[in-house]
Amino acid sequence: MSLISRLAILVGAFAFFSPANAVLINTSIGAFEVTAAAGLSIDQLDEQPWWDDNILAREFAELVDLSLGTFVQPLSTGVEVAPFFAITPTVAIYCGTGCDPFGAGAIVYPDNWDASQAQFGPVTFAVAERAQISEPSVISLLTFGLVGAGLARRRVAR
Repeated sequence: MSLISRLAILVGAFAFFSPANAVLINTSIGAFEVTAAAGLSIDQLDEQPWWDDNILAREFAELVDLSLGTFVQPLSTGVEVAPFFAITPTVAIYCGTGCDPFGAGAIVYPDNWDASQAQFGPVTFAVAERAQISEPSVISLLTFGLVGAGLARRRVAR
């Protein structure tokens, strides 16, 4: 098997075990994989690490910025914005057209998220999970390193 074939297999294995459409960010409280999901309930939103913490929500929003894409949110009058980082039942932080240079913005819905979504339509929220390196990814990286070391040794021997 050629070197290129081996590298293609390793890269493919690494990509296969990485979460799709997730943005990996390093925050003041650790590394997180952030995705976007529409129509979440307050019970799901209050499990997010930035819930009830305006400063942490702003940190997450500014680190993610527009990496998850933009969405037309209800009540945004057709303007596309990044996913909302809900911090209370009626308030969220978001990046409008990019966080720079003004930082994240805030929006207040007229009612709680559940009632607002029932009335105006689903809202796209950011969802975070603490980042974990999966075992197959670690094995792929170690194998890639060993192959590289073997090739370097082979080159020195010639």
